[in-house]
Amino acid sequence: MQETAIIIRFRAKQRLAVLLVAGFVAIAGTALCPPVRADAPSAKIIALDPGHGGTDTGTEGSGGLLEKEVTLALARRVAACLEPRYGVVLTRSGDYRLDGVDRAALANSRQADLFVSLHAGGGFSSTSGGITVFYRGLPPDSLLTTADSPESSADTYSLWDRVDEKQFYAARSLASLLRESFDPLAVSGDAVVRQAPLAPLTGMHMPAVLVEVGAITHPAVEDRFRDPDYLSALADAVCAAVDRFFGP
Repeated sequence: MQETAIIIRFRAKQRLAVLLVAGFVAIAGTALCPPVRADAPSAKIIALDPGHGGTDTGTEGSGGLLEKEVTLALARRVAACLEPRYGVVLTRSGDYRLDGVDRAALANSRQADLFVSLHAGGGFSSTSGGITVFYRGLPPDSLLTTADSPESSADTYSLWDRVDEKQFYAARSLASLLRESFDPLAVSGDAVVRQAPLAPLTGMHMPAVLVEVGAITHPAVEDRFRDPDYLSALADAVCAAVDRFFGP
């Protein structure tokens, strides 16, 4: 019981930090990372999150290519593809470090309709040539009912985590559409969907997915990442999935 109370108190402090950062971003965020919006006032807003940045280089390929470089280059291509039809927010627009709580706060404060985090480290398989799309899962059914006090519940999921439940099915649908778009582009293996409690997807007020577009440590994948045409094809795949998600 004591461990449960400690966990929930820790998560409450973490979520408070998210709210405080969100307030700061709402006031000063325009100067830090201005959103690029489509002309239509009712346009959906897509938050693109290039993984890593600055001193957080991510994974490095055997040829010296850095994950942070791939994710930013890809995010810029996706933004260019989406902008005619959607508003776009980049969580980072240059080579600087950004904590996960700041990324969530930025996406939430800009009231994004979707959050897509881009990575190229391979996820749980650093030698994979495939593509993996992650979405945040629900807790087990037996834990879905939270008691009024921490002492009377074995549930270690905070009330903030349950905000994700509203977005669960939408995120799963988006992940499936991305998998279909990416499947022909996998260097080796397939594009797959996985459910995982990943930190970059925590605290989002919108459907959120994390895409591992391949393992940069795989020599063939690193070579493809150096090809602008391949990055453009990956970007087009993201745009096609987003269009289908919001389509009729």
